[in-house]
Amino acid sequence: MVGAIVAVVVISVGCTAQPRHLDRVFIANPTVYPMHVEVSTPERYRWLGLGHVMPSATAEFAEAIDQGPRWAVRFRYVDCQDTVVVDRGQLADRDDPVSVPVSVERCLRDAGVPAS
Repeated sequence: MVGAIVAVVVISVGCTAQPRHLDRVFIANPTVYPMHVEVSTPERYRWLGLGHVMPSATAEFAEAIDQGPRWAVRFRYVDCQDTVVVDRGQLADRDDPVSVPVSVERCLRDAGVPAS
């Protein structure tokens, strides 16, 4: 009986392994618009919201769930969005952060969205 209980505890502990995390993710927003940032695997099955980046700022997000060696990063504001796929290491580079694509700012400007 005791052996069965120990086996159940060992199995349940093994099944509750926490997902890996990237300690820090840096996102630059050189635009005049705030951006909502989400990440996924390159296949883009499920999106995980990281948060918002204010205009003309760089945000640091802590403890992002690891999406694997390549990450899809989606930038959204109002009805405009675009996605870039980058290497995991680039996301952790404080000196050269992943930036909002010019296409998102262009879409917002063309739609007449006022700067924030």
